[in-house]
Amino acid sequence: MKTILQIAKEIGVSKQAVYKRFKGRLYTEVLPYVHIENGVTYISEQGQSIIKMDFLKDSDTSTETHTERIQDTRTDTLILMLQKELEVKNKQIEELTATIRIQAESINAANKNELAETIIDGGKLIEGKSKKGWQFWKRR
Repeated sequence: MKTILQIAKEIGVSKQAVYKRFKGRLYTEVLPYVHIENGVTYISEQGQSIIKMDFLKDSDTSTETHTERIQDTRTDTLILMLQKELEVKNKQIEELTATIRIQAESINAANKNELAETIIDGGKLIEGKSKKGWQFWKRR
């Protein structure tokens, strides 16, 4: 059998905290395991277990709640960071798409001009290219 003070020291809480739990919500559960002698309250091992379990439940709940809050905060922060990165990437994609469009239009315009020259010259451009190519190989 242990006193309320001894139980409090084991759990790592104040004597008042144990006493309030004992007199409050645990009174009916622990009462059969209580023995009072010369004004000192002694609690048997079964009663001690009930008190310790009650404190453990509270500490687990508060730890879980605190941990869940931290995880929620981290998750929210991560989501915000990812949303900002996504916005940046979307802007980059829009800029690249615009650049590709401009280059494609430029290539199309160049191809149209080359095709028009070939049609106008009636094949002279092709002969000129093959001749230049031959001369290039001939020089080496």
